[in-house]
Amino acid sequence: MNDIVLHDGAANGYRKFNNQDFPVFDVLQLMKKSGYKTIAIKVKISNDKDLDILKELLSKINSKFEDWTSTVRTICKQCSEGKPHEQHDHDLKNNQWQPERFLGIATKQPELLNDKLHQWQNKTISEVLDFGGL
Repeated sequence: MNDIVLHDGAANGYRKFNNQDFPVFDVLQLMKKSGYKTIAIKVKISNDKDLDILKELLSKINSKFEDWTSTVRTICKQCSEGKPHEQHDHDLKNNQWQPERFLGIATKQPELLNDKLHQWQNKTISEVLDFGGL
């Protein structure tokens, strides 16, 4: 989040978002690192309201999260360097409720994150399953 990178302008693959193709570039050099650290966690929640509570708690430490459950996935090398084919999109079309979620958290204060996650678990029946951690 907010990194400034140098790339050569040659697209090395494409990703589709809202029916529009966006080029993907290889990073040649990190010019300026943002003040944010990104941490991935796996959680188990009972409903989306639990995520709203987490959002509110994280906002108090100038942190945000994205639910990567249906937006981040591993694809083959051929598709990574081209346009992903329909075969890889089947997992994104599943609209059923999934209690286990994969979240990406961006924070400038990672030392406070553990406390906020404990507060969240105490306010909800949610559970942190895997915390890549600090």
